[in-house]
Amino acid sequence: MQGKKMNDATIESVHVSVPVDEIMAIYRRDGVVIIHEFLTAAVSERLSRECDAPLAHLVPGSDSADEAMKVFHGTTTKRLNNLLSHSETFRNEVIEHELLHRVGEALFHEEFGDFWLMNTNIIEIGPGGAAQPLHRDVEAYPLKFYHAPDAPELVANFLIALSPFTSDLGATRVIPGSHRWPDFGKRGSPAQTVGAEMPLGSALLFSGKLVHGGGANIA
Repeated sequence: MQGKKMNDATIESVHVSVPVDEIMAIYRRDGVVIIHEFLTAAVSERLSRECDAPLAHLVPGSDSADEAMKVFHGTTTKRLNNLLSHSETFRNEVIEHELLHRVGEALFHEEFGDFWLMNTNIIEIGPGGAAQPLHRDVEAYPLKFYHAPDAPELVANFLIALSPFTSDLGATRVIPGSHRWPDFGKRGSPAQTVGAEMPLGSALLFSGKLVHGGGANIA
């Protein structure tokens, strides 16, 4: 295991081959963990190629009429949804990944008996894109019971690097440990965040309770 030191916080990282119990121990402690070589470089590049054409046809920004949502979605950001329909590699080699299923079972089986794939997309933050407002993904659900550190896990995220994640290009920023804050009304500040820098094929696994946001693309 290695810790990525940035500012005064860390994101623990492990190799995809480590036992799932070790991954979950870090996840429960920090709310976030980087998994190296989740996909091979070849698989990552093939998935990216399959999505290049539909992604190129998208217009950056949000079609929301709400100004706050436009800021949240990003004025230079493209979002390609429903990867199941765009990528055979995603269908056969990502959602069938053994570790993805084992993590899902560890997180949700005891409380809910099963788990579901809710959203699949590619997010591309274009040059000049501002940092996303900090938030927790559980805020999207009006189930206030789940907005607490000791509540059952409602949602988890796998962000896979289809190109190297660097802070200059807008790597997701997180506040490790914020999933255990007693007051979920607090979202911290950008100064508390850590950039989830990772190479092609690595994955960022984090809790829906964790404070996070897309970074600014200043490249």
